[in-house]
Amino acid sequence: MGRALLVGLGLALHACGGDTVSPDPATVSGTVLLQDAWGNFPDDFSGIDVAVDGFATHATTDKSGAWHIDGAPAGQRALTFTKAPYATMRIPNQTVKSPSTTVDIVTMGQAPFQQAVIDSIHVVTVAGRETFLVDGHLSAPPPANAKFGAVYAVFGGSSAVSSDPATYLLYGNGLDFTGKLSTFSISLPGANVRSIFGLAGQAYVTVFATSPACGCYTDPKTQRTVYTTAGPRGNVVLMTIK
Repeated sequence: MGRALLVGLGLALHACGGDTVSPDPATVSGTVLLQDAWGNFPDDFSGIDVAVDGFATHATTDKSGAWHIDGAPAGQRALTFTKAPYATMRIPNQTVKSPSTTVDIVTMGQAPFQQAVIDSIHVVTVAGRETFLVDGHLSAPPPANAKFGAVYAVFGGSSAVSSDPATYLLYGNGLDFTGKLSTFSISLPGANVRSIFGLAGQAYVTVFATSPACGCYTDPKTQRTVYTTAGPRGNVVLMTIK
């Protein structure tokens, strides 16, 4: 019996020792840039709040956009970057390792006020492959200082389709490398559209103007892209897949 007690005591001590182990703290650092809705950078990147999920201490960026937080818990952490009027940006799964971790550069953008309005959706053949084209225009032209423009289309199963990744099933991007265009054309491979909605299926389509610094990240629940800088929703078009 004495031997059994000793073995039991040894197991208890080992278990207690394991409970007291905690991840080593780390210094987390990085750089955050700011960009307006048309690709312009300000001279000052200060005042951005940086938060690490599960840790009370926040950081604030300096003029160059640099930040650091000491003593952050190691592990998989969500980072949140906030400064009005820029769209909040998140890194849902950042690996924090001790003694230090440097985060990739983050760019926070502003949402444009323009709506992206769909004029037509049609099918064309490009290099022997059928492609869905979503053509349209912006509700107001880009400003004179615009350097870059961006829009994206989302296809969903209901009229509630929006920039929320829970409402759409497919998306495609359209880019304007001049920043001067008031029109857009977004292409999506016909095979991709049909594989999701099926022949004779119905899809609801809408388009958003967005900042070139889209602040994009993958939503952990849906595994779809979150666009933090989506402008106001334009019209929604119901189409039958042919």
